[in-house]
Amino acid sequence: GTGSSTGHEYEHERYYPDDLADDALAVFRALQHRPDINPLEIGFWGSSEGGMLTTQVAARSHDIAFAINSSGSMMPLWQQALYRIGAELRAEGLSAVEVAEAVAFKQLQIRVMRTGRGWPEFRRMRARVHGKKWFAQFFGDDASVGALRWRWDHVCRFDAMPALKLVTCPRCLRRTRHLDSGRRDRREYAARPIGRQEPGYHAENLSRGQSLAGRGADGR
Repeated sequence: GTGSSTGHEYEHERYYPDDLADDALAVFRALQHRPDINPLEIGFWGSSEGGMLTTQVAARSHDIAFAINSSGSMMPLWQQALYRIGAELRAEGLSAVEVAEAVAFKQLQIRVMRTGRGWPEFRRMRARVHGKKWFAQFFGDDASVGALRWRWDHVCRFDAMPALKLVTCPRCLRRTRHLDSGRRDRREYAARPIGRQEPGYHAENLSRGQSLAGRGADGR
């Protein structure tokens, strides 16, 4: 749960990102019934995970007017997690050896998640890297093979791409290139965009603060 909530991050029988998409759809339906809002002009703009959710929600309702994905992932969640750990640690200035060790541990964790095999090896490596500076940032204390397998089935195997085939509204992918300080924005590392070959999906790079006003799915 969150804060003082007694709930669980994911209900045992649910699959990611159903709870989040259902919440967004509930808000959308509530806004449709407000007299001060045109129900034909309600869309979604989200960043990072929220960006990914814009297209997931739009795939579930053809009443949504538009979907703007700002730096959201468009790949299987396990691939995103593997890509992110290497990219963020390199951006933070960790050595090549440290990055390689963290990526290797993530790869092993994913293998146990997917297959249920390699648990003894995973426990040994976890004991060895538990005190590393990157461990708490990306990993927790996985209690069992069963817990990892559940996470694979209900969370990590999720792929954001298939839903795009069901989206009928205009949609746009927005990527931020730089922070105001001049450092590269982590979101550019952590969210690979889908290619321009995706039909109806406008992809562009924007400097922070540049407006998307007036741009449709065809870029005009």
